[in-house]
Amino acid sequence: QLFVIALGGPLHSAHVLCGVFALSLACFLVPLLTSSYLLTLLAFCCYELGLGLYWPAIAMLRAELVPDDIRSTVASLFRVPLNVLVVVCLLVNGWAPEGVVLSACCVELALCLWFAVRIPLARYRIFGSKTRQWPEDPPTLYSLTGEGVGANSSPSPLGQ
Repeated sequence: QLFVIALGGPLHSAHVLCGVFALSLACFLVPLLTSSYLLTLLAFCCYELGLGLYWPAIAMLRAELVPDDIRSTVASLFRVPLNVLVVVCLLVNGWAPEGVVLSACCVELALCLWFAVRIPLARYRIFGSKTRQWPEDPPTLYSLTGEGVGANSSPSPLGQ
């Protein structure tokens, strides 16, 4: 709620994620473009600020899109590839130069930014609204797959 007060109004978590990924991408580009210790230190401090914004925003988005009864299962399924990625990063950490590691992080953050921008666009397409406002009833995994669709909701975009 502190951010709502500071920004003068509510901001959707998908928009916060877009800002976080753009900030993180800029922060990882700084050590690639300069050799200044002070600028690199400030860039990584800004990156830590982005991490502080990321966790609440992703928790809000997860709570909005994933139903309560399957949230822990979905989180567990996403932990497996994350752990594989961590192990691979730890294995290549010793022989990969810093520039290569930071460049790979920049590519991954650019990909995250692209997907974060696609979240509002996908929601706009699903609901077919003429306005850019967020709908009252957000889609869930159930409504996107056709399971548990109520009588007053629209049919699934997957054709079920």
